[in-house]
Amino acid sequence: MEPRSSRIRNLALGDDARVGHVWRKSIDCQSSYHIALPRKIYEDSEKQLLSIESKVRGLWSPKIDRPIEIPRVSSGFFYKFHSRAFAKSYFYKNTFKALVACNILRHHLRHFDSFVDLGAGSGAFCVASHEAIGCKNFELVDRSANQLKLAEVVMSRVCSDRKFELTEVDIRDYLTENRSCLSSYAMGESLSEGVNFIEKICLSSTFTIIESPTFVRLAYPILEECGLHVTGGHVEFQCGPRIEHLVEGGRGHFAYLHSSKQR
Repeated sequence: MEPRSSRIRNLALGDDARVGHVWRKSIDCQSSYHIALPRKIYEDSEKQLLSIESKVRGLWSPKIDRPIEIPRVSSGFFYKFHSRAFAKSYFYKNTFKALVACNILRHHLRHFDSFVDLGAGSGAFCVASHEAIGCKNFELVDRSANQLKLAEVVMSRVCSDRKFELTEVDIRDYLTENRSCLSSYAMGESLSEGVNFIEKICLSSTFTIIESPTFVRLAYPILEECGLHVTGGHVEFQCGPRIEHLVEGGRGHFAYLHSSKQR
């Protein structure tokens, strides 16, 4: 029997998308077959999360008793007005997702020195790209002043030798033209507010997102029709004992997508 500690599996996305992963191997979207990702991806992500935790330790305690996430229906309230409460529930889990995505997409991301993180929150995607691929410069964009204040502390601890800029603005008003962008869940959560995420992705030089599988499944063929080079996947993970107390629930899943104008 496979030990409980640490599995990451690449899953099929859906009926209408051809999904690539780090090996560029086609996935049978109608199959339930799970492709195990290299063990190194998990081990690197775990090591990097522990490194980040050692630097931000003391800002908040991870939520370890009866791990239940803040309900999505009310997360906007917590996100805007109670940034530390939101970070307590989401920071380490979102950071681990971003680390896994960065390690999978290392070949695509390693050439970039700077990123703009749209809906950056407390900086999970930025610190992940710093730890995983050594990104040097960041602009964190968010409409929540409280989240950006927390992000400033997080970035100062984790990326003390790097340059970062904080921009308080709604992402609908931010121009992504020729920028290399990151986004973790902000695109999907802004759909109801009328944000044209397809336009923002198409204008960018590159765009890397972490989102729900449904979002990625829908966006993937649209972006291909727009002439972009797109790769993505659906990942499921199980945490080992070294980090399961940090990552709420000890497991999770997400979808990632990376687009660029150059083939």
